[in-house]
Amino acid sequence: MSRALRWAFLLTPCLAVRDSVTDALRTEEDIPDGFDDFFSHFHVTPETHRAILPEHGDPAVTLSVVFALHPAASVLGLTLPPGYQLTDAAGLQSPGCPQVFAPFHLNEKSAYANETEAISLVRHVESCQVLNGLDAKGNSSDLEQKDATVMLTLKLVGDLPELSRKELAVDHGNGSIVTPMTWWYFHIRVLYPDRSPEPEVNRFMLHWASEANTMWEGETSFQSWPILGDWECAYSDWEGWGSCSARCGGGRRMLVRRPLLAPPSGRSCNDTIHPDPASCNEHPCHYSCQFHEEEIIKGECSATCGGGVRFSRKRFVIDGDNLHLCPQMGDQFSEELEPCNTEPCRAKCELAKTWTVVTPCDAVCGRGHFKVMKQVLQKEIDDESCIPEYKWLPCERQHCTAFTVSRTVPNLLPVPEDKAKLVLSWSQKTTSRKIVITAPLGYKFGEKDGKCTIHFHSLQPHLQSCKVGDTTNTIYLSFLTPLPPAETGGAQQGPSKHRYELGIDVTTPECPKTHWVADPIRNQIICDTDADKNRWVIQFLRDDTDAGAELKDSLGFITVWKEGIPVPKVLRLKAEPLLLEETPPAGKTTTTVTTTRMHVTDPNPHTETGIVMCMRDRDPGYCQDRTSKSDVTCGWQNVCQVGDD
Repeated sequence: MSRALRWAFLLTPCLAVRDSVTDALRTEEDIPDGFDDFFSHFHVTPETHRAILPEHGDPAVTLSVVFALHPAASVLGLTLPPGYQLTDAAGLQSPGCPQVFAPFHLNEKSAYANETEAISLVRHVESCQVLNGLDAKGNSSDLEQKDATVMLTLKLVGDLPELSRKELAVDHGNGSIVTPMTWWYFHIRVLYPDRSPEPEVNRFMLHWASEANTMWEGETSFQSWPILGDWECAYSDWEGWGSCSARCGGGRRMLVRRPLLAPPSGRSCNDTIHPDPASCNEHPCHYSCQFHEEEIIKGECSATCGGGVRFSRKRFVIDGDNLHLCPQMGDQFSEELEPCNTEPCRAKCELAKTWTVVTPCDAVCGRGHFKVMKQVLQKEIDDESCIPEYKWLPCERQHCTAFTVSRTVPNLLPVPEDKAKLVLSWSQKTTSRKIVITAPLGYKFGEKDGKCTIHFHSLQPHLQSCKVGDTTNTIYLSFLTPLPPAETGGAQQGPSKHRYELGIDVTTPECPKTHWVADPIRNQIICDTDADKNRWVIQFLRDDTDAGAELKDSLGFITVWKEGIPVPKVLRLKAEPLLLEETPPAGKTTTTVTTTRMHVTDPNPHTETGIVMCMRDRDPGYCQDRTSKSDVTCGWQNVCQVGDD
């Protein structure tokens, strides 16, 4: 696999990792506005997740290391996962360390380094040291050798701005004092182990110290990726194929095998014909039978590509009167099969006729877009020009408000007492140390005083924790650093511009039996909840003593009935069948109307009250049969009001 193709599969940028030095963190009251001294970011991106066999290409893999530190650091340490081996650089090497390098071209930088606008650390490395755990284990077992780790220590040049020398904090004039932070990156090359390390030890560690020859003052980790394997072509057993080329005196019979599994690198498996054909009919001949080249009759190949067979016949001759003892035309010993057209077949590039939705609407609220594509139905493996056809289409899930509650699957209404995935988005105008979100009564974010289940958020790097309150319908968001107004701290572009987003799990409340009503528009049974009791509230607090610097609310969503939930007896999804009280006259055609009703305890007929569904022209007397008023008709929405009123 080429290096350009490997880098095409770079991982997209991930969220920054909070360091693990929790015992060194101070209490929240001691942390000033801005970042605390132990805050760090660390990310490692590989050019490929797959280990490459040496016979398939260069087995060395380039890793892009990106980091940002708030504490001063003049010495860095990078510990690789167990079994990884460090090799020499392949780019613009550091003068002080042959293992560290920068890429020749900017397009070889990782997506994470580009996203963070990281600066190359290579020319700032004064010296380095490699501690190879594989050598330290000596004559240990192979398994212990594979579990050994390698550590790379980098000594940086002195007085390096924003790393070994930290700049003074900057006062932004709004009460927030933040220490400037710079992102750095460098590349290394490694050999993957022959097996993926266990998840609990499969991580990179970044250490730092402010001075050389001292203990590490801090460290942070990054969870590594599972290593994918590589393999050779796998074939079936050799099989006999064709007849013997001679009736006596020794002949040849071809042996073939079928490809069963191709390597992931895409290399073709063409070694299907045995280089040493099997011998056959080795007993001596009584007469010297020979054949003339011009007497070979060959047929057509059975396949135009991909490997076929060609049938041929030979005419034998012999000196003397014993020609009848040699194979004759039509005799099986004069026939032979040989391979032909063995070049691989190439499939034509064919795309689907219809568009397939690839991504949901990228906007939680407001105008967004979703991607569709025409899938590739068939193509050749190495045909890089045959790719799906993509395009973006506009969409809008719902209108944006100052605080919006959305479902991740907008066209699927939840049922009572079921877990739902929600997206909460808002635009705040104040700087907040804490946010309180309250759902309608009955909703549950989790256990009391427990943790929330968050799927994603755009609150990094400020968010510290999410905790369920004394009531399960309330959560508290706490921040390491103040959360700025959405106009400056939220997304600066895209469909979520000037907004924050939080994806979270919540359990819907139970619906009382008397609250179930029929919705003729949706053609479903829904839980009728008062709008004032179905509101979500979000409060933005400047500190723990604040009574609420800013407050917003949003209307929630309804829940629908599912099989097994008890409902009132009179509730109907559809009208009852037409009751034919008289036998229709002979010769007239009748139409039997079959309708659907919900299975409940059988009530007395015609006891419905309120709004019911009807069928207009198909059953014109349905509404009059259920009320004393003769002017009641089935409306244009197929509903009518019946009862004693």
